[in-house]
Amino acid sequence: LALVIIAPLLGRISLKFQTYEYFLLGVFGLTIISSLTSKSLLQGIASASLGLMLAAVGADPLSGVARYTFGIAALDGGIGMLPAMIGLFVISEIFAQISEADSEYVFESGAMDSMKISLKEILSHWKNLLRSSLIGIVIGILPGAGGTIANLFAYDQAKKYSKYPEEFGTGIPDGIIAPESANNAVTGGAFVPMLTLGIPGNSVTAILMAGLMLHGLTPGPGLFRDNIGVVYSIFASLFVANIVMVILFYAFLIRFFKWALRVPKKILLPVVVLMAVAGTYNIRYSFNDLWVLAIFSGMGFVFRRTGFPISPMILGLILGPIMEGALRTGMMRSGGSIMPFFTRPWSLGLIALTIISVCFSGVYKRFEERKKRALLS
Repeated sequence: LALVIIAPLLGRISLKFQTYEYFLLGVFGLTIISSLTSKSLLQGIASASLGLMLAAVGADPLSGVARYTFGIAALDGGIGMLPAMIGLFVISEIFAQISEADSEYVFESGAMDSMKISLKEILSHWKNLLRSSLIGIVIGILPGAGGTIANLFAYDQAKKYSKYPEEFGTGIPDGIIAPESANNAVTGGAFVPMLTLGIPGNSVTAILMAGLMLHGLTPGPGLFRDNIGVVYSIFASLFVANIVMVILFYAFLIRFFKWALRVPKKILLPVVVLMAVAGTYNIRYSFNDLWVLAIFSGMGFVFRRTGFPISPMILGLILGPIMEGALRTGMMRSGGSIMPFFTRPWSLGLIALTIISVCFSGVYKRFEERKKRALLS
């Protein structure tokens, strides 16, 4: 529904966007993710900046000259996004599970038995459902953010507003509804920037974008003008897919997942690692990607232990090439002047949104701190 409502409106607006707005859109996305997923804005900006720095490794997009490779030929093609994401999010989580060693299973039997949620139970948590769905839609619209960020943020917010946060991680309904509703909502949101701006919202829409281009369809402002039938076909397919997914899940898949999570950690975790390594290698059939996987797995584990935010860095790694291309193209168009980035109406609107997101984050976090102090006193 969000896709059907928002995409046509944003499509009309995006017809007026130029490279200046694309760059500022990336800045807005990095800022809002940095402020929402980090304990402090400075930590989030530092993480996003690290991602942008890593995105600059490899061949220059305009001149083709290798940069920041330190003479390592394997880095000429840049750092693979998917190996980095798998290392930061998947393997590092497995390391964390192993280091805890507090249970033989990923979920205890009692927790697993309570993981099937009825429709009545879902509706009784309608506030959590609505909040998490909105989080998924908004984060999905942000280019490059993806379901992982939405899941983590929705789960964190559900835990923050819960009356029993200490029970999260034991299979309680709130802890299941939040990430799953956000994950499903991301799908519609992620299609919005891909269809309207030509910027994939996540890795799935990036693959779909490549498929559309293979068939001579270029996602972006022109798609709504020249191929509106394709756009509405995508809308219809998403409605059908969601209905089929619900039927299959309750009929077959929930039993399989409950069985899989009852497998002991000593068996399940090595299998997951093996699948992650095999999947990483199969992306480009390159051993260099395995080195990237190993390095980013270690980084992710350290970040989790120290509380350093991971999501802004991943978004910076994804948006880096897009933002750099937009910035340099805009500078060439303006003859080296930065004024168009600050004088165009849509540019000013994006700058205002960026400032508002920073201010809102600061006010919200101060309010949360005062609330915690009041509860403690």
